[in-house]
Amino acid sequence: PANTLPCLLLSSRKYDVLFVEGIPTFSLMLHDEARRCVAFIDTAYEFKCRLALSLASAVELDELFQPLLRAAYLQGMDPNQGTSGQGSTVKVSMQAGLEDLGGGPLVKQEEVLMYHRAVSRLYEMCQ
Repeated sequence: PANTLPCLLLSSRKYDVLFVEGIPTFSLMLHDEARRCVAFIDTAYEFKCRLALSLASAVELDELFQPLLRAAYLQGMDPNQGTSGQGSTVKVSMQAGLEDLGGGPLVKQEEVLMYHRAVSRLYEMCQ
């Protein structure tokens, strides 16, 4: 759904664990969906829900937002800002250029922190 927060608010009061299927790796084409996913994760975290996830592809949690963090790097930002050197870090090709962004929406600096926070929370909630 376009707005997952009301669904989560209703579900979280009845269930301790939420099952979520088909989470994609978020590319620039899924920029808005990535922001909504982070809002979902933040709300679930605040309600102290546990999550059982099924990812759409064979990736690790650290890789869910990698394409967006790579785009931040290509825009001249530090894609590892807000990390403590543990967990999610970005490894990007130095040969890539801004033309690889394909004219999609640009990633904002606060989103870099938001994506790292989301991955950290996912690890905590999926234990």
